[in-house]
Amino acid sequence: MVMRFLFFVNNQNQDFQIIMQGTQRRVSDIEAGQSCPFSKQQSADGKCPYSKPDVKVEGGSEKKEKKEKKPRGGCPFMPSEGKRNPGLTHLEESFDTYFIGPLNYLLDTRGLWTLAFDAKEAKKGSIKERRKVFDAYPIYLKNTLFHDEENTKKLRTLEVANRFFVFDKFREKGNKYMNKKQYDEAIKYYERALGCFRWLEVVEVPEVESDEEPMDETLTQEEQKELKEQRDAAKQYRKEQKDLKKQYASLMTVYTDENVKHRGPWDIEDNADKDLANSMLFSLYLNMGVCYMQMSHFQLARSVFKDAAEITADNSQLLFRQSQAILYDKWSSLNDLNEAKKIIEKCIDLSNYEKIFKQEPGILRLMGLENAKQIYVEQAHKVMDKIKEKQKQLTEIIEPLFERALEIEEIEKEMIEDGKNPYEEGVSDVIDPEDDPNIQEEPKQKLYRLCMPQLSQEHQEYEIIKEMVNKYYRIIEFYAEQKKEDQVKIAKKELQRLMETVQQMHTYMNLDFIDYQNHEVITELQKKHNIDLTDKKFIRRLCHLCREQVTEIFGQGKFNFEVFEYAMNDYFKKKREQEEREKQRYQEEHPEAVKPKKESEFLQKTLFSSEFWMQMVILVLVMGGIYYFNNSAVGSVFQITK
Repeated sequence: MVMRFLFFVNNQNQDFQIIMQGTQRRVSDIEAGQSCPFSKQQSADGKCPYSKPDVKVEGGSEKKEKKEKKPRGGCPFMPSEGKRNPGLTHLEESFDTYFIGPLNYLLDTRGLWTLAFDAKEAKKGSIKERRKVFDAYPIYLKNTLFHDEENTKKLRTLEVANRFFVFDKFREKGNKYMNKKQYDEAIKYYERALGCFRWLEVVEVPEVESDEEPMDETLTQEEQKELKEQRDAAKQYRKEQKDLKKQYASLMTVYTDENVKHRGPWDIEDNADKDLANSMLFSLYLNMGVCYMQMSHFQLARSVFKDAAEITADNSQLLFRQSQAILYDKWSSLNDLNEAKKIIEKCIDLSNYEKIFKQEPGILRLMGLENAKQIYVEQAHKVMDKIKEKQKQLTEIIEPLFERALEIEEIEKEMIEDGKNPYEEGVSDVIDPEDDPNIQEEPKQKLYRLCMPQLSQEHQEYEIIKEMVNKYYRIIEFYAEQKKEDQVKIAKKELQRLMETVQQMHTYMNLDFIDYQNHEVITELQKKHNIDLTDKKFIRRLCHLCREQVTEIFGQGKFNFEVFEYAMNDYFKKKREQEEREKQRYQEEHPEAVKPKKESEFLQKTLFSSEFWMQMVILVLVMGGIYYFNNSAVGSVFQITK
């Protein structure tokens, strides 16, 4: 374990010249196919001194001896396969989703917080205003709040070298579950390892108890007794409330910027220990990032890699992982992919002069980096292929819009030549707002202002789809709290399918035809079709066509009916509530004058309504017709009888 500790530290510092001098003389054995770098320490008979000795059986016959229990840990110089850090491998594409863990409800502002947020806390202000810094912390750091056992608190007070052994134990357990593809369990142990050197803790703000006021001598003895009982009851209540909060700290604590403190390596005074802690955290961040990517939490992985970059930014392994977090996220835009291209190019250049790649092949094999440069190049090719695929996809979306808009423009010209007045919904029926001569606007700003009603118009189908996504997150959160992993997997799988539809709709809703200079596909197609994208009428037409496409995509979607129904009900409920709030706000801002007393509602609906008199006219006509028919029939019968 001590050797592994030294090897780990120097691995991250990329300085192996001293520790690995004896190991480099034995690299030739690894290149020849042996896996142990200490093979030259074998005895004369060629056996490793750390392996189990052979058992000779008399009589020459080979018999299987009863297996002896092997000592834990295996070879002290090499970690087992199941506990190694994740290798440099390629991943699968998926849509980024929010991380929802079983402890989310304890960190949220809903639920049991209403019990803890008493009148005393309410006087300090709203929760959201008091936890802006806390809300900015990533979830893996927030979860360290629940590592409040006494042993953990004692561990954090030890020297860095002593903390390493516990850290390494948690890290290896996380790697073990990672290799078994049990990513939720792996993250738990990685968070435990993180809590050894970086964590959040709750610091109780001391309560200032006011001195008890003396008894008023003017009170009678009974009144003084009653006042004393009230004060004793108030003390007892505060004591019980304090004990309750202490007993159920995780449920009754209100996490704010006042009582949550961020601890980390920066609190270590010795620079050598600080560098040592940072080097261990750097390796852990890479493992956590890979685990999050496997769980389709790419934004969270980027956050982890950002923390790692604060320790060591120029590291090829980190740059490789950063490019992966962009490449395998289906939400990545074309600009994001171009950024991934720059990152992987920098990674390849950096690997050419990094100290770690100047080591012998056997050392690189021991560290899982023997094929690193090849994988870096493969990653670069994957990024380039993805950029071409994204460009083709956007071209297939945008070019038909341009062609259709030009076709409508030609039809409009023909109608005008024929003396007709063309009408186009959302384009020709729009009244431009008046220009303010006192305000000077750039052409783009003016175009945005003129087209803002079309750009900001709410799309009902798109809003319903977003509500469905929120519903799926609530479902995942519910099953995660119930620890029903199978149901969580099913919900996540359905959410990934829904994201395909959401992404298509999102692409159409967020196309910017005004500030398009940074969008290479729009720029290329604009030059190809010679389109004037400074024409407000043309911009409005494109916006209208985009919304038509969104409606068509919604109609072709295949959704879970129950989730769709819930989303529909919630959407219209929120819309009604919003309309009521806007109506109430308008009435408060524009109070109506007192009007004369109106007639009763009954009279308005009867004598004073047009419907009532229409019914009366129809009734008179029907009665007149019946009277005329009866008279004519009676007369004809009388003549026949006569």
